[in-house]
Amino acid sequence: MIAGADNVATELLDMFGEEDLPLPSAMIQRRNQVKKEAFQELFYLFNKCIPVTKTFRGYRLIACDGTRLNLPYNPSDKITLVANIEGRKAFNQAHLNALYDIMNDTFLDVEIQGFKDLDENGAFCRFLIVCV
Repeated sequence: MIAGADNVATELLDMFGEEDLPLPSAMIQRRNQVKKEAFQELFYLFNKCIPVTKTFRGYRLIACDGTRLNLPYNPSDKITLVANIEGRKAFNQAHLNALYDIMNDTFLDVEIQGFKDLDENGAFCRFLIVCV
């Protein structure tokens, strides 16, 4: 099942029809049981299937950089809450670090950090351990 842009009830109706339609709460409960490690493993397995066809003089050109991601306001999420800017209302942000193969246009690894846990250098070191 591929999630689309509609609400859960509409997506379930499209997938199952009216006969064996599960409740949206059942879908949400099952979705919440999927561990983040499962997505990470799928990401790595998917990347193994993509051939490295382009190099620069036999070397892969790889870039590492980070960017901030604005999130919906959630004052109870202390990991992503940014409330230390004087004169501004608090907001939530995460930081995405990415390792990117420039020639083959693929992401090799990503790491999302809370704003309070921001550590681009550490993410780069962890990327090196995984990729080597």
